Amino acid sequence: MKKILLMMAFTVVSLFAYEEITKENFSEKISGKNTIVKFHATWCPNCRALEKNFNKVDLNELGVTLYKVDIEQQRELTQMYSIRALPTILYLKNGKLISTEMGVKSPTEIKESIYEKFN
Repeated sequence: MKKILLMMAFTVVSLFAYEEITKENFSEKISGKNTIVKFHATWCPNCRALEKNFNKVDLNELGVTLYKVDIEQQRELTQMYSIRALPTILYLKNGKLISTEMGVKSPTEIKESIYEKFN
C-alpha cells in the first residue's frame, strides 16, 4: 500500500514539475529564450508518458525552458496554435515558432530534437 501511495505522489508531483503557461503570460514567458511548450491534458496517458520522459532530461543544461499548456484550461492558446493531437510540442526560439511535433518522445529523442532545433 505504501508503494502505491508513493507512486501516486510522484505522479502528481511530476504533473506539476513545469510551470503552466496561460494566454495572459505566454508572450512574456517565451520571449528572448529557447522555449518548449507542451500542450497536454490531465486525462491523456501519452501526455503523462511524455512528462516522465521530459523529467529525465536536464533542460537547464541544454539551455531550454519548458512550459505546459492544459488544453482544457487554455482553449484560446490551443486554437491559436491549431492543436489537434496530444501531446503536441512547440519549439520556440526568441518567441518565434520554429517547429511543432506530436506524440510521445523518448528522453534521447527529446535531446536530439533540442539539439536539432536550437543549435
